[in-house]
Amino acid sequence: MQIEFGQSVIPYTLQRSNKRQTLSIQVSAQGVEVIAPIDATIQDIESKLLKKATWILQKQADFDEMIEYNTPRQFRSGEKLPYLGRQYRLKVITEPNIENASFSYKQGKFIATVSEDITPEQYRNLLYPLYKQWIMERG
Repeated sequence: MQIEFGQSVIPYTLQRSNKRQTLSIQVSAQGVEVIAPIDATIQDIESKLLKKATWILQKQADFDEMIEYNTPRQFRSGEKLPYLGRQYRLKVITEPNIENASFSYKQGKFIATVSEDITPEQYRNLLYPLYKQWIMERG
């Protein structure tokens, strides 16, 4: 089932319970679950969901942010890295004949320079220690 709130669509699952006397709305990373009394009408349920729609959308955004934040970073160009409470893009530059990779921050983005011999799959192992060291020195 779903309701529309402005331009947003909020999908939800509905369970009915003999034990419930009031409506229960639970928002998790898996979605929105509504537990309603047996005698509650769909109109009553949707009316209450619409009243709580702003709260539901905010909780869903919070879960999306947590998932993004907890996703392991690959340290590839375009990826966002946290610094002082904000997210900044990473640009990885490959150049020939570089012995040591470098990591810096310029004009609102992180810049990493690596050898052409390094594959994108190896970026994390090479750049994470440099990023961590950079944060420890400046952050």
